[in-house]
Amino acid sequence: MGDRGGLDPYESGDDWARYGGARERPADAEAEELLRDDPFAAYRYENGPGSPQDQERPRRHGRANLLGAVTAVTVIAVLAAIVNLTAPGPNPAPTRTPWADTSPTASPLMTAPRPTVRLARVVVTIPMPIPVFIPDRAFAFDDGSRMYLAGNAGALPVDVAAGTVGTVWSGSAFPKDLRRLVYDRGIWVSSWPTSYDLCGPPCWDKASTYRIDPESGEVTLSLEHTLLIGAQYDGVYVASEGRLRVLHPVDGSERSAVAWRTAGEPRLGCGGVWSVELGAETELRAINAASGDQVGGSDLPPETTYGPVYSEGLCWMMSGRDGASAGGTRLILLNASGSAVEDRSYASSIVILDSEFWRLADDGSIQRFEVLSGQGGYGRRYILPIGPENGDPGALFAAVGSMWLYRGQELIDFDIPTGSDYAGK
Repeated sequence: MGDRGGLDPYESGDDWARYGGARERPADAEAEELLRDDPFAAYRYENGPGSPQDQERPRRHGRANLLGAVTAVTVIAVLAAIVNLTAPGPNPAPTRTPWADTSPTASPLMTAPRPTVRLARVVVTIPMPIPVFIPDRAFAFDDGSRMYLAGNAGALPVDVAAGTVGTVWSGSAFPKDLRRLVYDRGIWVSSWPTSYDLCGPPCWDKASTYRIDPESGEVTLSLEHTLLIGAQYDGVYVASEGRLRVLHPVDGSERSAVAWRTAGEPRLGCGGVWSVELGAETELRAINAASGDQVGGSDLPPETTYGPVYSEGLCWMMSGRDGASAGGTRLILLNASGSAVEDRSYASSIVILDSEFWRLADDGSIQRFEVLSGQGGYGRRYILPIGPENGDPGALFAAVGSMWLYRGQELIDFDIPTGSDYAGK
């Protein structure tokens, strides 16, 4: 064979048979003559047998065949799936899809809306062996599992989980006109004559205060001529002999004392100390607990006799007593110095439950109540299967995270959660 000029031979020389069966590329002169005689020779020269394109062709075809096979298999699988879906056969077992799931674990965006009205259920009814009163709702009277109630005949623990009443504790701590009960690592009770609407300094000599051990029922501290005011973060507050005193909640030792220099009744609320006097107006004064000095206050409408009280994260004065106002309600929002910020009136009964406002409607329903925005009732509305006598909201109270009713000397627990903004659940 002649010189190939460094070019690779073709695998087939059929296209070049007229050149004597040469299986090598023609010389330049011969190539030029071929191109003049055959316009398609250039194409065959680049793409004919043995050309670089011809050597690449099997690899391209192999890849194309593989792609074609994969595509065919995919098409067949899709067709088979369609046939299986449409073919007759036994009904599949029912399944719950996420968008049909209304359980609490379902996505909030896919969950069916909760009903806004629900009939409340009675969880337990507990007969009481003695008549009791509902304490001031501003202060705790439960320890998280038991509530403590009292009347003139004695006091008793109520086991909420078991729905049972413990031993009635009676004795000298429960005279006539028992009017206040507070729980703070002990049961504190106080009495004073009902002839006093408020118990200012002239009333203190006629008041008595006792601490009762919550396990044994024994009286561990007796304080005559002493008014129980309430309890907050730094201890139990009492008033006697012209002084405001803070006691240790367990042993009753005195932690601090300050002179009381107003004629008003001492009150605790919203983390502070206040003086309240009733008359043509309700005179509210903020008191510095360390010095006894007046540091602010305001004159309010005469019907706003209850408070200051913490509810819905703010400080209020309210009509009614002990955190319940029947028939109509007036609410005044206070700032830190006791000045009135907002004054609202409502033709509704409102009761404070676990530092929340609830509105008791004439139809026997009860619902959280939003004061400032004008929204009114919000969250779930509950229909009570049995309501307070005469629609009195003062018979409703909260203990151990749920709503209770005291009626006919029975305690009735509803499955209505209170506190921590549970009302919408």
